[in-house]
Amino acid sequence: MIDNHIFRLYRYFYEDLPACLDIRYKRTKEGLKEIKHKNYILEHFFIYRYLQNRYAEFVFTHKSFDENFDFMKLHFLKAQELVKTKFPDSKIVILKYEDNFDSDYYNTERWKELEDAGFIVLGTYELTGKHLDEDEYKLNDDVHPNEKAWDLIVPALVKKLDL
Repeated sequence: MIDNHIFRLYRYFYEDLPACLDIRYKRTKEGLKEIKHKNYILEHFFIYRYLQNRYAEFVFTHKSFDENFDFMKLHFLKAQELVKTKFPDSKIVILKYEDNFDSDYYNTERWKELEDAGFIVLGTYELTGKHLDEDEYKLNDDVHPNEKAWDLIVPALVKKLDL
């Protein structure tokens, strides 16, 4: 989990993801409801996708911290619901990636709400004892963890979760 994931939840069109991952939701009183993908002709135009992305950014930046966290929490709860239907004994682990260590979203007590809902929430530094935000643990010119980082994370997860 990086704090930019919260912004990405507001995006209506994921131009860099294949259609099979383009799952859309709208917020209802009951939670999140999936919206079936419609192949609008406009979505094939860069300017349309760009404007949608700017609108999502506008919405995200004009919501309060708690509104954004609540929205993210709804997505985690929906993911948990979907996973539990197929794999009832599974557990979902949320890794808070250290690159966002200073983020308000990373450092909130609200994560306890997700732990209380059955999620396992772990920070990568607390898990590995290594600063995975250093260049040796990142993909080239990217903040995402590389193979060396995952070589630390996976065994630590196995040990922590007693798998």
